[in-house]
Amino acid sequence: MKALKQWLNKENTWYYCDTLMGLGDETLLEFCNVNCQKRSSGMTRQAVERLNKKVLDNLRNYCGQG
Repeated sequence: MKALKQWLNKENTWYYCDTLMGLGDETLLEFCNVNCQKRSSGMTRQAVERLNKKVLDNLRNYCGQG
């Protein structure tokens, strides 16, 4: 989180997210260049499962186990 805050203190940097969970730390809302809607418009269980599978597949491929 420290590195992200240092980056946000630089000129012309922006951070956009949809949910507080995506934001990761509510103290980031103190930055004027952080925009969080604090809501999602349709994260279904099926979408979460697909995203989790994609992340795990990417990790396996990165580690050479794919």
